[in-house]
Amino acid sequence: MKTKATNKYLLLLVLFLAHLSSYGQNNLLKNPEVRFYGVDFTHASFIGRQGFQDPEDLQKNYLRKWNDLVLNEPNKYNIKKYFNKSQVHYDMKAVNKRNNLVDPNKLVIDSQEEHQKIREEDFNEIVNGLPTTENEELGMVLVVETFNKLSSKGTTWSVLFNTKTKEILYRQYHMSDPSGFGVRNYWGFTLYRTLRYTGKDFFFYLRKNS
Repeated sequence: MKTKATNKYLLLLVLFLAHLSSYGQNNLLKNPEVRFYGVDFTHASFIGRQGFQDPEDLQKNYLRKWNDLVLNEPNKYNIKKYFNKSQVHYDMKAVNKRNNLVDPNKLVIDSQEEHQKIREEDFNEIVNGLPTTENEELGMVLVVETFNKLSSKGTTWSVLFNTKTKEILYRQYHMSDPSGFGVRNYWGFTLYRTLRYTGKDFFFYLRKNS
């Protein structure tokens, strides 16, 4: 009888601690401010060489241009609006530095089958590579999976995390159609749609888990 009572107590304790952990995660996700680290391309594949004919130019210039697009056009790439935040702090140096280390020879591939899907450990590596804060803050990074010229689709993850512990709190995948004139705007449009529509998913996630 004593063993059963002890086991029951331990089970209740585990459930209680799990509830507290979940509450803490959701509480941070509701933080009115978010620190945006940028658009990470370290695990991205650009599919279809006819659409990406100069991998070196792509790596040297366009990875930065897409980050600058989000930074310089906040009314369109409106993280504050889409994720219902009062303040967005842009802290993109680390992501730009990571993108500068991408090997252009591995950036462009011929088919979807050659792409290695981003794994759980890859997301952890990306988040752990970003600056740690002294206090618990809500961090966000966009992680591009593919820009696919063959299918005219872009796939990107929105990742939100605890900037102190680096625990990933929310992760959402989005596939969208590119649009616009020029390489920068054409593929940049997929980032806009990712922010807009994963923001909606984020809203329903919080409402469901509140």
